[in-house]
Parts: sequence; C-alpha cells; structure tokens
Amino acid sequence: MDRPGRRNKAIGTSPQKDASSPLKTPSGSPHSSPTAATFLNTLGSSKESGGGGRFRSLVMIGVLFAVFELALRGPAIFGVGGGAAAAGAAAAAGTRGAAEGAAAVARKLPEHTGKCLSLQAGPNPVDPENRHHPDAANEPEKCQFYTEPTPYVELLMKALVGFPSHGTCKGDCTTVGPFQPIARKYGLDWPPMGYTMVGTARLENFRAAIEEVNRKKIPGDVMELGVWRGGAMIMATAVSKEYKSMGGTMDRRMYVLDAFEDIPASSYGVSRAFLFNTEAAVIDHFKTYNAYDSNVHFVRGLFKNTVPKMATDDSIQQIAVLRVDGNFYDSYQDSLYYMYGKVPVGGIVIFDDVMSHKAVMRCWLDFKADHGLPEELNRIDVHSAWFRKTKDVTIDMSKMRPPQDVNKQ
Repeated sequence: MDRPGRRNKAIGTSPQKDASSPLKTPSGSPHSSPTAATFLNTLGSSKESGGGGRFRSLVMIGVLFAVFELALRGPAIFGVGGGAAAAGAAAAAGTRGAAEGAAAVARKLPEHTGKCLSLQAGPNPVDPENRHHPDAANEPEKCQFYTEPTPYVELLMKALVGFPSHGTCKGDCTTVGPFQPIARKYGLDWPPMGYTMVGTARLENFRAAIEEVNRKKIPGDVMELGVWRGGAMIMATAVSKEYKSMGGTMDRRMYVLDAFEDIPASSYGVSRAFLFNTEAAVIDHFKTYNAYDSNVHFVRGLFKNTVPKMATDDSIQQIAVLRVDGNFYDSYQDSLYYMYGKVPVGGIVIFDDVMSHKAVMRCWLDFKADHGLPEELNRIDVHSAWFRKTKDVTIDMSKMRPPQDVNKQ
C-alpha cells in the first residue's frame, strides 16, 4: 500500500499503495510445500498481521475443499484414474498450489478463444448493456483475447478475489454482509478473506495481459506498484509458472512493490486491521500458493524512494506488463517517469484507479501530452483502464512536475 487517507474505490476509506526498497528474493531453492497432513495442521496458524492468520485459514480451507470438489467431478480434471486417486492427487496439488496437478492435464500452451474481454462503455458497471465487446479485426487496440483458464487458475482466481461464502465487508470490515456478485466482479467492495480488491474483471485483464505478452514473445518482466495482500501478483506469478510448466519459453521476473509497514498501521484509522499488511505477511501469502521463488522480488518503500533506484538497475531491462495502483498524482508520476521507458512496444500498461481518481487522470493526461503519446485508455470498469504501448518515447525528466500531493509530506 501507499499512504493512508485515500477514499476507497468502493465503500469508504481504503488502502493506498506505493512502493519499496532493497530487492528481496528468497534464498536457496523455491519454497517447498508441506504434505497434506502438515498443511491441515498449519491452517490454524496466526502469524500474519492484522488477523491474517484467521482469514488465511478460512480461505485455504475453502481452497482445499474446492480442489477436492474439482477432482471428484472426474479424472480428466487432474489427469488421474479414479475418484479416490483423483482426490489424493487433488490434495497434493492443493497443498502445493495445485500447479503441478493442473499442468499434468495436458502440457499445452493456452490458446485464446478469439473473443475480446469486454470494456466498460458507460459510467454504470452494473448494467451489462454498458459493456462494449471490441471486434478483434476492427478494434485491435481495444482487444485483449480471453483464454479459458485451467482448473487451477480458475480456482486460484476465485480464492484470491474471495469466495462468495465469505460475504462482503461492511464499514471497516469488523462486520460482514451478504455477498454482492456485481460488486465483486468490478472491484466495488472489500473481500473479507480475499487477497486482492481488484475484482474479477480487473484480474482477468491482468491475466490476459500476461498471456498476450507470452504469446507474442514481448520481452520483459511483470511489475505491480501497490499490492495490498498481493493477490494480483500471486495470480501473475502462478500464470507465469504454469506457462513455463507447459513449455513456454519466456522467463519473467515478478516485481512486487509496496510501502508495507513503512506506513504505520495507525495511519489507516479504524480500518487498519483490514488494510495494513507487512511485507513478511504478503510474502507468506505467496508461499501459501507456492508462488514465492527466485523469480519473485519484493521491493518495500514509498515510490519516490524506490523507483528512481530501480530505473538505474541494470537487472531490470524491460517491463512487459506494468500495473500501477497508486491513488495519487505523485505516485503515478514517479511510476511513469521512472518505469514507462522500460516498457517495450507491445507491452501492456494498466492503471488501477485512473478512471475514478481525478489526480491520477490528471497525471496521465499531463504525461501523455508532455511526451506526445498516441495511446488511448481502454476502460475496464468504473476505476481502471489499460493500453498497449505502440510508440517508443524518450522520457524528458525536465517535464516532471514538483510534488502535487503525497510527496509533499
């Protein structure tokens, strides 16, 4: 997260996200998952901050049962031979993040359906008639192809956005109300037990972006600036690992940037138990889903302190997918001036809150005008938009404005 005090995109006050500092990667080999028995024994642990142990326990119980349900539907899902064998395979897959089980079905790279993800065509995301379905032939700049997810990725995404049985937050999330499917689809609520607030539509957009750059062999890493509990990047890492397991040739590093505990928990007011996350807690979330390995790099700190250093880091040559969730003019300005030049033509840029935060939109329009960018935003939902980079530009640092909001502090 960034700095506290921003308005929540859905219901009130929410987190705000910025970035990080020294690169931190796991040492040694990738995290090894426990056996099913060990996994069940550890579900009750509460080492995460802000009640994280409780929410993680409930989510993972739901994940485990859902994996068993998938396996018992038929042997084809996990590629094993009978109900009992399928259940055993599913349990092992569930404790290891299910990646190996899903890949065993058929190690074939995903092919898109030929259908584009829909875009919001008006201010009201609840009305399906306000969704525009781009034509791939006539509107290629608006089209991100939809790919059917594997059972593993489908289940993972449901867990990350929060299962319906867990309901939706009321107020500061000390109480829970009935699940609202439209709100969850478009990221208009807080998920009590979820790992991301972006909702299904934005998570699908992120997945489609990663699959597109893989399909087109666009070079570079994947970076998100502002991660909350890490759910969107857990999905990104899982999709990339699955792609590699199916014979994919693009090996990408994952950069996870947030302020984490560099912003005191007290700054989040009455919602701090829900909004505040430590770096260690988010790393543990990655480990829960077997998504923490040598390709994952955590960077803690405010964007103004971290992205300038990363801009000169020779190990970060290019960024194939750049996702920014910063909420403020200054957070976006830091991200664009120091990271946009690393995005190659064909790379995807996603702004999580550009359509609902006036300061963020102003930053984008200033940057676009100052550098003569031809790209136009494609609106995902009430908050977010994306575009595909079509023109290389030289970043003119002299155009960078003095601090407008969060960097004044």
